[in-house]
Amino acid sequence: MDGSEIEQLTTLGRECGLEGAALLEFVCVEREKLRRENERIARDERAYQLELRRHEREKTELEVKLETAKRASVSSDDGNPSSRYKARAPKLPAFDDKLDDLDAYLQRYERYAISQEWDKGDWAINLSALLKGKALEVYSRLSLTDVTNYDVLKEALLKRFHLTEHGFRVNFRAAKPEVGETFPQFAVRLDNILGRWIDMAKADKTYNGLKDLILREQFLNSCDVELSTFLKERQPKSLADMARYAEQYAEAHGSFGTQLIRKQTTQSLPRPQHQPYQQQQYRAQPRNYPQTQRFDRSGPTGVTRPQTANWSTPRPPQKTCYLCHRPGHFARDCPLLNVCDRA
Repeated sequence: MDGSEIEQLTTLGRECGLEGAALLEFVCVEREKLRRENERIARDERAYQLELRRHEREKTELEVKLETAKRASVSSDDGNPSSRYKARAPKLPAFDDKLDDLDAYLQRYERYAISQEWDKGDWAINLSALLKGKALEVYSRLSLTDVTNYDVLKEALLKRFHLTEHGFRVNFRAAKPEVGETFPQFAVRLDNILGRWIDMAKADKTYNGLKDLILREQFLNSCDVELSTFLKERQPKSLADMARYAEQYAEAHGSFGTQLIRKQTTQSLPRPQHQPYQQQQYRAQPRNYPQTQRFDRSGPTGVTRPQTANWSTPRPPQKTCYLCHRPGHFARDCPLLNVCDRA
C-alpha cells in the first residue's frame, strides 16, 4: 500500500473524530482489509485467465475432431455408393386408407426398405412421404423425438386404424381362405396375422410365451364382460398377473369365480315353452274376439246373458296366503295374525 492510501485513511479517520491510538488502529485495520481485497481480485483474475485458456484449448480440439469425422464420412460415402442415394424418396405408391390395408402396406414397405439396404433410422422419414389423409395426421401429431422412430410411428398407425392385439386375435380366429386364394397363400397370411397378434401382445416368441398368450386368451373368454373389461384395462403381462387381478376384482365385489364366468348367450339357450304371467300380461297380443254373440232371453229372470266367448287373455293367479294356505288374501292380511295378537 502506498503513502497516498495511508493519507486517505488518516484523513478519513480524523473526519470520523478519531485521534491518537484510535486513529492508528483504524488505519491499520483498513489497510489489512484493502490488502486482502486486492489479493482476492488478483486471484480471481488468474483463475479467469486459466479458464479462458482451457476453453480455447477444448475448442481447438473439438474443431480437429469434427474435421477428422467429416473426412472419414466423405471417404465412407465414396466407398459405399448406395449411401449417397438413401435420401431419395421410395418408389412406392402412396398409402390410401380407403383402398389399402395398412398391415399389408407396412409389410411391403419393410420388405422394400430391407431390399434397398436402408438405415433403420431413415424408415420413418421415408414412410412419411407416402402417407396422406388420416395416416398423415398420425405422423404430424408425433413429437420431434418420435417422428424419426419407425417403431413408434408404426405402433401409432396401427392403433389409429384399430389394428390392435384384440383385432389381430379376432382376425386370426375368424380367418378363412378368400376367393381365388390358394392354400399356401392362406397359410402365409394366417402366419402373418399370428405374428402380428404376438407382436402386438408383446409376448415372447418361445414355447412358454405362446403358451401364456393362449392361456390368457382362454382366461378372458371365460370371464364375464365386466371382469374381462377390468382385466384388459390392467394389461397383465402374464397369466399369473391376470389371475391375481381377477382375484382382486372378485374380493372387491364380493363374488366367487363361478359368479364371474361368461354367461351363455340367448341364442344357445333353449326357448321356454311357457312364459311367465308377468311377461304375457304386458305383451301386446291379438285377442280372438267372437264374431257374433247369441243372447239367451229364455231365462227365468229375463236377464240377457251372452254365451261363452273364447277369450285368450290369461287370468291372473289367485291370491294365496302362505300362513294358512287359504286363497283370497296375502299373509299380511291373514286372520291368524289377529288371533296371535289377541293371544
